[in-house]
Amino acid sequence: MVDALEEESYIVRIPDQIDRRINRIYLTQKAKDMRCNAVRQAISVNDAAFEGLSADEQRTFFRALSTVMKNLQAHGTGCGNGGCPSQGM
Repeated sequence: MVDALEEESYIVRIPDQIDRRINRIYLTQKAKDMRCNAVRQAISVNDAAFEGLSADEQRTFFRALSTVMKNLQAHGTGCGNGGCPSQGM
Protein backbone atom coordinates (compact mmCIF):
# COMPACT_ATOMS: atom_id res chain seq x y z
CA MET A 1 0.00 0.00 0.00
CA VAL A 2 2.72 2.47 0.96
CA ASP A 3 4.71 1.53 -2.14
CA ALA A 4 1.69 2.23 -4.33
CA LEU A 5 1.13 5.62 -2.69
CA GLU A 6 4.76 6.47 -3.26
CA GLU A 7 4.61 5.34 -6.90
CA GLU A 8 1.62 7.63 -7.45
CA SER A 9 3.48 10.54 -5.79
CA TYR A 10 1.09 10.85 -2.84
CA ILE A 11 3.82 10.31 -0.24
CA VAL A 12 7.58 10.55 0.11
CA ARG A 13 9.78 8.53 2.43
CA ILE A 14 12.55 10.43 4.17
CA PRO A 15 15.15 8.50 6.18
CA ASP A 16 15.27 9.49 9.86
CA GLN A 17 18.37 11.54 10.66
CA ILE A 18 18.99 9.74 13.94
CA ASP A 19 17.75 6.17 13.45
CA ARG A 20 18.66 4.62 10.08
CA ARG A 21 15.99 1.93 10.55
CA ILE A 22 13.19 4.49 10.35
CA ASN A 23 11.72 6.10 7.26
CA ARG A 24 9.44 9.06 7.91
CA ILE A 25 6.45 9.25 5.59
CA TYR A 26 5.14 12.63 4.47
CA LEU A 27 2.26 13.68 2.25
CA THR A 28 3.18 15.39 -0.99
CA GLN A 29 1.43 18.52 -2.20
CA LYS A 30 -0.55 16.29 -4.58
CA ALA A 31 -1.95 14.34 -1.60
CA LYS A 32 -2.61 17.51 0.41
CA ASP A 33 -4.55 18.99 -2.51
CA MET A 34 -6.55 15.78 -2.85
CA ARG A 35 -7.35 15.83 0.86
CA CYS A 36 -8.59 19.42 0.64
CA ASN A 37 -10.82 18.55 -2.31
CA ALA A 38 -12.19 15.49 -0.50
CA VAL A 39 -13.01 17.55 2.59
CA ARG A 40 -14.81 20.18 0.48
CA GLN A 41 -16.83 17.45 -1.25
CA ALA A 42 -17.69 15.77 2.07
CA ILE A 43 -18.91 19.07 3.50
CA SER A 44 -21.04 19.65 0.42
CA VAL A 45 -22.58 16.17 0.63
CA ASN A 46 -23.26 16.58 4.35
CA ASP A 47 -24.88 19.96 3.77
CA ALA A 48 -27.15 18.44 1.12
CA ALA A 49 -28.00 15.42 3.27
CA PHE A 50 -29.00 17.47 6.30
CA GLU A 51 -30.73 20.28 4.44
CA GLY A 52 -34.03 21.10 6.13
CA LEU A 53 -33.11 19.37 9.43
CA SER A 54 -32.74 21.50 12.52
CA ALA A 55 -29.65 21.21 14.69
CA ASP A 56 -31.77 19.28 17.22
CA GLU A 57 -32.96 16.84 14.55
CA GLN A 58 -29.37 16.32 13.43
CA ARG A 59 -28.27 15.56 17.01
CA THR A 60 -31.14 13.07 17.36
CA PHE A 61 -30.09 11.40 14.10
CA PHE A 62 -26.47 11.05 15.23
CA ARG A 63 -27.47 9.68 18.63
CA ALA A 64 -29.68 7.07 16.96
CA LEU A 65 -26.96 6.19 14.45
CA SER A 66 -24.42 5.84 17.26
CA THR A 67 -26.76 3.41 19.04
CA VAL A 68 -27.20 1.38 15.85
CA MET A 69 -23.42 1.16 15.38
CA LYS A 70 -22.88 0.08 19.01
CA ASN A 71 -25.58 -2.58 18.60
CA LEU A 72 -23.92 -3.94 15.47
CA GLN A 73 -20.52 -4.01 17.15
CA ALA A 74 -21.95 -5.78 20.20
CA HIS A 75 -23.30 -8.50 17.92
CA GLY A 76 -20.03 -8.83 16.04
CA THR A 77 -21.42 -7.42 12.83
CA GLY A 78 -19.87 -3.96 12.93
CA CYS A 79 -16.77 -2.89 11.04
CA GLY A 80 -13.63 -3.82 12.88
CA ASN A 81 -15.01 -7.23 13.79
CA GLY A 82 -14.74 -8.65 10.30
CA GLY A 83 -18.32 -7.63 9.64
CA CYS A 84 -17.70 -5.14 6.85
CA PRO A 85 -18.37 -6.38 3.33
CA SER A 86 -15.35 -6.82 1.10
CA GLN A 87 -14.59 -4.03 -1.34
CA GLY A 88 -15.31 -6.34 -4.24
CA MET A 89 -19.00 -6.44 -3.44
